[in-house]
Parts: sequence; C-alpha cells; structure tokens
Amino acid sequence: MPTKFDELYQKLFNSTCTKEGAAFERLAAAITSIVFPDADVAHDQKLRGQFSKSLYQIDVLRQESGEKIFGEAKDYTERGEAGGKVGRPDLQKLGGALPDIGAQRGVFYSATDYTREAKKYADAAKDIVGVPIDLLHIRPSVESDKDGRIQKIVINFACHFPNYENAKWTPIFTEGGRAVLQKLADETESGSLICHLRVKDFLDHSGKLKNSIQELTAGGFGNDFDSDLAHGCFLLPSHYIEIHGKLVEIFGIEYSVPFIMETKIIEIVTEGEPQILVKAENGTIDKLITDKQLQKIKFDDIGNVVRLK
Repeated sequence: MPTKFDELYQKLFNSTCTKEGAAFERLAAAITSIVFPDADVAHDQKLRGQFSKSLYQIDVLRQESGEKIFGEAKDYTERGEAGGKVGRPDLQKLGGALPDIGAQRGVFYSATDYTREAKKYADAAKDIVGVPIDLLHIRPSVESDKDGRIQKIVINFACHFPNYENAKWTPIFTEGGRAVLQKLADETESGSLICHLRVKDFLDHSGKLKNSIQELTAGGFGNDFDSDLAHGCFLLPSHYIEIHGKLVEIFGIEYSVPFIMETKIIEIVTEGEPQILVKAENGTIDKLITDKQLQKIKFDDIGNVVRLK
C-alpha cells in the first residue's frame, strides 16, 4: 500500500518506485546529500562483510572525509500509531552490521518514532558494538514547522569608494626639497616655478621606486572623515618626487579625498516550499527541506546521488 512518502516522491520526481519502501529510502538519501553537501551519498548499495563475508544491502551510504556511514531507512507509517515505531530489533540489526562492514557510524532514518528501548540501544551503541548510531526523524512538513525559523535574510551594504579623480595631494617639502625648488625657480626667466604634477610614485635618494600612492592608500585613510571627505597626511621621511627632472625631497603628503557612497540591498530567501522536516534525536539536525532542494537531486544508474547545479 503506497504511503505518504510514495506520494511525495511521485509529486517531486514525477516517477514511482516499484519496490516497497524505496521511495522513503531515496528521499532519505536525497536529504542526506542536502544536509551534508560535501559527502558522497548513494542509495541501495551492497557491501560484503569483512568478517562474515555476508553481503549487506545499505539503504543510504554516506562517505565523507574517509569515513563510511551506514544508513538504514524504515517507513512504518502504514502500521498505524500503535505498532509503527521503530523498535530495538531494528537497531540491533543495524548495530550488528556496522563493525562487519567497517563503518565508522550508523544512522537510522525513521518515518515514525522510536520505542524507548530503541533509543536506549542507540545511546549505548558505541559501548555495545564500538560504533555510534544516530537516530533521525523524517516526516512531511506542516505549516507550523516554519515558526521561529528564518525565512529571509536582508543584507544592507553601504560602501565608501575613494574618488581619486577629484582628490587633492599636496606634497610637504623638506628644507632641502624647498632649496631644490628655489634653484629651479631661479633658473626660469620669471623667477617663479609653475609645474603640474601627477603624484603617483615616490622615489629614494637614488631615484629608485620606494613607494606609491596605491601602496599608501591600500590600508585606507584612517578614521579622519569629515562627512564624505577623507583628510589627513602620510608621513614619508626620506622620500622624493621628481619635478622637472630633479629629485625633490618631501617629508610627507597631505591628502583630501572625496568619497562616493554606494548602497545595495541583498536578499537571501528560502528557495521553494518546505516539504520534509528532518530532525536528529540528539538535536544536532533540525532542518526543513524544500521541493526546490529535492528537485536538484538525481540518482544515476548505480544509485549515486547527483546534485544538479
């Protein structure tokens, strides 16, 4: 008899699973791939035991960071509330297989709840079989599941950009620098020096590049902002600028740089409508899975989960 997960699988993927329980298993694999995006996830895999040499069927196999996580998925919803809980025998079956296949962790996926004895076994699994077991609950979501969850994130950006085209850079000359400028002025017919400078690079006493406006401003202009204008001075001892072919020593450079402010709003909205709620018994996972997320999941011919862009 088809369950609500068979119907949900057909609705999301426009296909049906002929094997009983396969729709729930595939949904469990798809959810695992969404919750653990860096993992390799596959459905309906087979591994041979290291000790028993038995062949195990694995509903959900997750491999991540060199670890194998063996997942068992059971949909007992058709049994009704009285007999539909996952019991300790289900957990014992999973627990017995884990060390034989070399799994580092086990996961049980249930469409219903777990009995108290099943939960106690999972809590003690690390001591009983040497491998921990996580219990996950998977059910169709309801409207109230959205309560208290963030549905939309709005980010307001206000960025200041220096307007270099309208910036003013005024060199502060040392006594030696002023003497060089005076000599240049004396050599002109008018006795005065008029020059148009594009301050870009700063040199050492031999004329080699020592610094630049780009390097100076890479770390910002400090906090001396007057409205949309940055004003201040960079101290540059033993720096020179070239004027009319002469090296002229400066002590620093005063700046007045206007800033342009640009604002931008970015909204991050939950994609799609929630379809499934997945929760871990220990509280480490509590996530709504949407139809858009699930529809980006496909399975190849051998059961591997393929995440579409």
